[in-house]
Amino acid sequence: MDQYRKVAKYISDCHRKSLKVVLLHGVFDLLHVGHLNVLTEAKKLGDILVVGVDSDDLVKSIKGTSRPIVPLENRMQLVEGLKPVDMVFGVELDLKTRELREEYFQELYGYLNIDVVASGKPDYWSPVQLKICNNLGIQYVVIGDFGGSTSEIIARVASKS
Repeated sequence: MDQYRKVAKYISDCHRKSLKVVLLHGVFDLLHVGHLNVLTEAKKLGDILVVGVDSDDLVKSIKGTSRPIVPLENRMQLVEGLKPVDMVFGVELDLKTRELREEYFQELYGYLNIDVVASGKPDYWSPVQLKICNNLGIQYVVIGDFGGSTSEIIARVASKS
């Protein structure tokens, strides 16, 4: 968890100022308006929005070997430039089994000491996130689907080729 020390310190500093910290994490490959909308809604849940961007290896394990299209450092830079976002970090998990992923995120959420975990549209991971947050006493909010997905964009482009 050493790579997250800077993030944990930032969150601790926010808590000292009585600021509520929201965490949202995901792929953020080929940014689109759905990403902006979910980040905007997540920010409304607190004072500070911290965004974790999934590592290239984690994306490959979730989305397949052709993804991500945009490398981690570029995805982080793009997300960081969006108005609702206060801090960005890379989620450097490359484990492929769901059980280990659950254990990893339980440890990460606890270490960062966040107030709220926000999630976009519900997926297979949502019940796991809810369980982790309940175990840690963290508020969990599913924001919803704001339309668009990188996978849909890729499919549209491929069909026109």
